[in-house]
Amino acid sequence: MQPQQNASIAPVREFADGDLRIWTDAGASLHIKSVTRSGDPVELNAEELREFIASLTRMLHEIE
Repeated sequence: MQPQQNASIAPVREFADGDLRIWTDAGASLHIKSVTRSGDPVELNAEELREFIASLTRMLHEIE
């Protein structure tokens, strides 16, 4: 289930083929959804992790 997008919710950023999603809500909080369709933990390789960390850093600045 993908979060609804409206004026107060920023675009959803996806990683690991959509199994990991992050977005901000009204510039005040960060949401993270992390689960595979089968309920397993999401795995990230080194490059995916770098991209995820970079996105988290950018989003932190958006909500500060």
